[in-house]
Amino acid sequence: MKAKRRHTSAVILFITLLFFSAQSLSASWHTTGLSITGGWQGSIPSDIQGENLPVRTHGYAKAETTLISAYIIENLSLELNSALAYTSPSLPSEGIYWKDFFTFYAGGGIRYDLSLRSSLSAGVTAVLQIPDDERGLMLFPAPYAAYNYTLSSNDARDIELTLPISLELRDDYTGVRGGAGITFRWKGDTL
Repeated sequence: MKAKRRHTSAVILFITLLFFSAQSLSASWHTTGLSITGGWQGSIPSDIQGENLPVRTHGYAKAETTLISAYIIENLSLELNSALAYTSPSLPSEGIYWKDFFTFYAGGGIRYDLSLRSSLSAGVTAVLQIPDDERGLMLFPAPYAAYNYTLSSNDARDIELTLPISLELRDDYTGVRGGAGITFRWKGDTL
C-alpha cells in the first residue's frame, strides 16, 4: 500500500511541477512529434542464462513520441515520452539464438539545449516487454541519453538527427542499445 501511495505522490508532484513551470515561469509548452530510430542491441547475459557468449547481438527499431515538453528555465525542458520498439532475434551461435520481442516504453526526462542546433536528452523509462514465451510480461527500468542535432528548421517544425544510447536493466540480462534516427519536432505554443 505504501508503494502505491509513493507512486501516486510522485505522479502528483511531477504534474504539479509541470503546471508550476507553465504558470509561474511562463514556460513554453509544445508537443514534439515523432522519433524513428534503429540500431544495435547487445544483450549481456546474467549467470542464470548459462551462456557461452558474453554478448548476444540483435538489431532494433523504435518509434517514440514526446507527449508533452515544457521549458522550466531557459534551455532546459521536462519531457514525457512513450515508445514502441521491436528487437530482432539475436545472431545465432552454435545454432542457438534469442527470440525477438516487442517492448513498450513510458517515462520522462530532461532536455538541455547546448545551442540553437544541438541538445542533450536524458531520463528513465519504465519498460514493459511482451515476450511470446512462458515468462509472460516483464517490467524493468531503462535509463537513456541522446545527442540531438537540428538538420532543418522552420516556423512549424524541426528535423533532428538523434543519436541515442540506453540500458535495459533486467534480471536475466542487461541490454545495451545504441543507434541513430530522425526526429520530427512540431512547434507550437499553448497556454
